[in-house]
Amino acid sequence: MEEKRRGALRRGLMAAAPVLVFAAVWAFLGLFHSPYADWLTVETRPYAVVGQPLDVRIAVARAAEPSQLVVNVYLLGNHRTVVGRLPAPSPPVPAQPGGTYDFRIDVTETDRMVYIQLVIWVSPTGDWRTRTAGANTELIPVRAAKPGARDERLRRVSAYLIRRNPNPDLAFRPDAKPPAPGPLPLWPSPVHLGLALLLLAGGAVFVLLVRRTGRSPARPGEPAGDGRLWAGAAAVLSLLALSELFLLEERISRLGRDIVVGLDLYNLRQPYQKLAISLIAAAVTAVLVFSVRSLRMRRDRLPLAAALLALAGYLGLALAGTLSYHYVDVLKRHSVLDFFKAACAAAVLLAGLSLLRRHGAPPDGLSSGGTI
Repeated sequence: MEEKRRGALRRGLMAAAPVLVFAAVWAFLGLFHSPYADWLTVETRPYAVVGQPLDVRIAVARAAEPSQLVVNVYLLGNHRTVVGRLPAPSPPVPAQPGGTYDFRIDVTETDRMVYIQLVIWVSPTGDWRTRTAGANTELIPVRAAKPGARDERLRRVSAYLIRRNPNPDLAFRPDAKPPAPGPLPLWPSPVHLGLALLLLAGGAVFVLLVRRTGRSPARPGEPAGDGRLWAGAAAVLSLLALSELFLLEERISRLGRDIVVGLDLYNLRQPYQKLAISLIAAAVTAVLVFSVRSLRMRRDRLPLAAALLALAGYLGLALAGTLSYHYVDVLKRHSVLDFFKAACAAAVLLAGLSLLRRHGAPPDGLSSGGTI
């Protein structure tokens, strides 16, 4: 009975591991979103109504003195792209730490308007480029007017910190397209070349394994199907090496980016990218976890399992890099992702060499120069 309980607990933990990894990766990627702005508090109604004023209350927790508080009103469409602006609710007003300021926005009908977003900043002159702090609110839905339906209660809405960048106003221009990445390099970088060489070396080792086992019969207890696995591993490693040499990962990323920009879906992509990356991490974890039981029973399969798991890890990292999630791109620029890919490629190569040594040794009962 005790053994059954242990087995049930073990199976439960194994099944829970991919779910926990999915949740952890999802939460980790969520940490990189724009942080909340703590220098102000914004309150308004849960939604705006066409033809009715929208009251906004802004409490400034801290601001450099002297400062002017500015509120701009942007209109967003279905795909969260800017489709226009409303007149500012007031000229810049002097702001002091601890002060509370009320604004009233006239919400007028505008084509393709679905949301309102407030962009708020303080600066000594009231100019955006000299701002000392900036924030943009969460999207405020816009609804059509309904007779008798009016909610005057204000509630706090989230405000996110706006970071400084060389072209801070580009994101708030009507129908602005996201900035295009630089030109694709003509030649692979030394990092890509190094990864390709590691992958090609691993592929060559598995090709030698296929040829060696093709000339000699399988040993006792050795599955005859390993040759197919080795051939498949060699093919995948060769394709991955070509991918690194021809920058296939970057080319697919740019093609996908052009598609979502053309379909006006660029601003909706991040949740789906997070979902895909989290699923990839959960899938690799599932492969690893559910391999443990069989490896415990067959320790002789450890090198082959290590090679296949490292190959699965490399594929997962390559897929995550292809998705071009912004913060994964940052890891790529600092070669963090490439470091893990190199570790996986090296693990595949070492496991293949271990298999090659094992299959290159004479069978039991033979020596290199002896007889039966």
